[in-house]
Amino acid sequence: MDLRAQTQALTAALADARRQRKAARRQQVAAEKRLQAQWNLAPEGEDGAVSVQSLPDFSKVALILYDREPEAAAAYLLDVAAKRGWDPRPEESVRGLVRELFLKVALPEYVALCDLQSTSEFLAMGAALRFWEDWALVCWAKDANHRLGVAPSTESILARKEQLRQELPEDWRRESTGTAESVKARSWCFRWRRRRGARIGVIRPRDDVTPEELRDKVPCI
Repeated sequence: MDLRAQTQALTAALADARRQRKAARRQQVAAEKRLQAQWNLAPEGEDGAVSVQSLPDFSKVALILYDREPEAAAAYLLDVAAKRGWDPRPEESVRGLVRELFLKVALPEYVALCDLQSTSEFLAMGAALRFWEDWALVCWAKDANHRLGVAPSTESILARKEQLRQELPEDWRRESTGTAESVKARSWCFRWRRRRGARIGVIRPRDDVTPEELRDKVPCI
């Protein structure tokens, strides 16, 4: 290949590389815009204070949950994202989005939103409390798995669910699911386990042994 042909080939390769780089940059910008649009918790163009009434329903629910536990608010939004097919974001990033939204809402409006006795958003409060009960039950079961090494029985899950229900004001309590003696309650527990990705298995026993005990167990040679 002569010098002219080599130059032409290099020029073509350079032009192709530039086109690919521009295309990749366009895709990156489009992905960033899509992510921003998907995870926009406040109306478009809202840079300052945000009115609660102007927010989409899922943002109102997230704010109510944030008042109870930031992790619950993030878990709720991650559920919303999965159902709507949004691009995923790390949980810590989602907590940051809810915190930013919380800072934009006027305190009197936020207090009115989260007031169990006379909330300004009845439907959002109901949705938040339903999610809270389920999320708190999942956290309790995971804690029993990982910290205590126990797989909660159907009876204990239903008892904990009832305890969480009783902790809410009477006006917000849903109908009791029942006890393990009820076929309906056992069916609910089965569906709950399947929905939350639980599976039947044996948890490996784990002994919490202190360093002092370990040293005592080492034989002297």
